[in-house]
Amino acid sequence: MTAKHVLPKVKEMKPEPYAHQMLFEELKKYPRLQQTFDRQWNNFDGENDSFGDIKILHYTDMSTQPHLKYAFSRLKSEGRSHWFDGTIREHRRQGVQLLFDSMYFEALDSGMSPQDYYSLDSSKWIGYNKESQKGYNASNGFDITKGE
Repeated sequence: MTAKHVLPKVKEMKPEPYAHQMLFEELKKYPRLQQTFDRQWNNFDGENDSFGDIKILHYTDMSTQPHLKYAFSRLKSEGRSHWFDGTIREHRRQGVQLLFDSMYFEALDSGMSPQDYYSLDSSKWIGYNKESQKGYNASNGFDITKGE
C-alpha cells in the first residue's frame, strides 16, 4: 500500500479546516508509510542550531511568522486581508526574522515579488477555510517566544 491509497484527494481536503490533524491521525495507522529523517530537513523555528546547518526552516507558530509584517500591508493595499487574525509576536530568535528579511529583499532586488506567485485574476482566488486565530497558542510543545 502507498500513501496514494491512504490520503484523500486535495479537493477533498481543501474545505476541511482540520485537514492537517485529520491526516496526522490517519497516517498514524500506517507506520510503514512513515519515515524518520534528519531533523535539519524540518527544523522547527531554528531551534538552537546554526542557520548554516538547517536545510528547511519550518515556522511552527503562526503568530511569529516572519512574512506577516510584509503580507499584512501588501494585502491591505490590494483590498484583502490575511487569514491570520491573531496577535503577531516577535520570534524568539531574532536571527530568524533577520534571515527572512535578508532573503526577502534579495528576492525583491532580483526582480521577484509576491505577486509573481499568484494570479492577479481575483476570480481564481479561493477562500481559505480557517477558524479565527484570535487567542491562538502554539501547540508545538514549547512557547517559541520564550525559548526552551
